[in-house]
Amino acid sequence: MKIIYITHDGLTDHIGQSQILPYILDTSLEHDFWVISVEKDLNNVKMLRETFSHNKNIHWTPIRYPSASIFGFFLESIKMIYISVKIIIYNKIDIIHCRCYPGIFIGVVVKVLTFFVGPRLLFDIRDFWLDSRIDTRKNKFIYRFLKLFEKFIYRISDGYVILTENAKKHIQRKYGISENGKKSITVIPCCADFEHFNPKRIKDSDKSDLRNKLNLNNDDFVLGYLGSLGPDYLINEMLDVFYIIKSLKNSSVFLMVTNTVEYARKKIQEDPRFTSDDFRIICSDRSMVPSYISLFNLSLVFIRPAFSKSGCSPTKVAELLSMNVPVLANEGVGDLNSLLSMPKNSSTVISLPIDEHEIKSFIEFIDRNSEKVSIRNNSKDLTLQNGARLYLSAYNSLYD
Repeated sequence: MKIIYITHDGLTDHIGQSQILPYILDTSLEHDFWVISVEKDLNNVKMLRETFSHNKNIHWTPIRYPSASIFGFFLESIKMIYISVKIIIYNKIDIIHCRCYPGIFIGVVVKVLTFFVGPRLLFDIRDFWLDSRIDTRKNKFIYRFLKLFEKFIYRISDGYVILTENAKKHIQRKYGISENGKKSITVIPCCADFEHFNPKRIKDSDKSDLRNKLNLNNDDFVLGYLGSLGPDYLINEMLDVFYIIKSLKNSSVFLMVTNTVEYARKKIQEDPRFTSDDFRIICSDRSMVPSYISLFNLSLVFIRPAFSKSGCSPTKVAELLSMNVPVLANEGVGDLNSLLSMPKNSSTVISLPIDEHEIKSFIEFIDRNSEKVSIRNNSKDLTLQNGARLYLSAYNSLYD
């Protein structure tokens, strides 16, 4: 098959490196790809072009990220539509694969303009992006306006990829899509590169050096957090959990690996229960992230629960589990209630507001079972290889 892949996320971005590029590289062994992406980091474009030069099945058209304005976004969209239509007509493309809502807005127009070629449209939904913007943005008008077109988007799409079973049920119920109908819905959770996130690749000497660099003692209990912080992430609740852990383990440290360092520091300074010595806050490139994760005794994944989060599958969960790190998450986010369990991966989902007894019971469980459960081995369904297999299934379902 010939597939055009349209994404507003850049292949040189962190999300592109972890959640787009690996799948394209893997599935390109069976299909030809024409990729159109919006790139912020033009310095890495040349390096990635060299990677693609060894793969004749991938043709890449990077577009420069526009100014952060409606006018810039409009011009970028026009350019992507023009390039997409040209590629589809000249190469007789079979499938238009659109990642996220910004991509599908372009894909719908492209499908209408190339109806005589007959490409199938695959909507890679990821999460309920419009609902998330309506929940969190001060200026909600644009997203409410775009929401009016959502029903048409689902109607014109020929198939869907979604991150969670919860989101799949919502789509089937709201848009009348049956399990045995012509339109398929493939659930593909965010997966991790189990080769990159492999605890066996990290030497004890390197971990010791990193502990010294961060001024951590060998007997410190390290609570970890990985990823961005902001309105969608419950940092106050995370600090509440850390405070309870400190009451149980005096030698506790909260290690945050985040690209929002200043936001984290500001929030911590506002909390009188802690001192700066209780925290280590660092920003890391992707190559060093597994090394930092290897220091975690437990990691938190706290995300604001809302309808829009029913379609959320945090990439960090797969990365943490692949590193044998237990995860403590809050309820109301994607499929985490079914994904995380103490017997399977020494992890759990808790209710909000924070219950001190619930936290203490879980920490006691972690202490008793730290060496008994192979978290990584029980999480192999979250490997990139499994994700790529599911994408191939989604492509094939469009022509069944």
